[in-house]
Amino acid sequence: MSPGVTRGFSSPSMQWNYTCVKEYMRYPSPLSPIGDGVLGMMGDEAAFYVSVVMSEMPTLTAAQTLTVLDIIHNSFKQMDAIQNIAYRKPRRSLAMLKTIQATAVDQTVKERIAAETTFLATLPEKITLKPYPNIPARPGVMPTNEALPKP
Repeated sequence: MSPGVTRGFSSPSMQWNYTCVKEYMRYPSPLSPIGDGVLGMMGDEAAFYVSVVMSEMPTLTAAQTLTVLDIIHNSFKQMDAIQNIAYRKPRRSLAMLKTIQATAVDQTVKERIAAETTFLATLPEKITLKPYPNIPARPGVMPTNEALPKP
């Protein structure tokens, strides 16, 4: 794909996520805290955008591969922030790690892939969402003065 041309995704949010991941892949590893807010909401969706970007470029260098591993890791760091429940399971991400592992030559990259595979394999099965403060127990009903926090 030529520079300056963007992919045509079906929604603006998909276009935004693709653009963010493509931009993050230009940064050196370690990537954090760059992109933590955006990637933290993607989960396994990040692997899809990484694979789209990878299809547009020649083979990855060792440095680029480490950045890809950062993107995958950061997208699962905060499981309760992942918007789509289907993306909380790292199916695409684990498949991508296997593909990268098959072509990896650099020892540092191989060790990092092993660490990320372990990280993804040990993600919690069930996510306990954090309660939001000051939300009424019955949505749509105004809280009484007693239910409001004391200053």
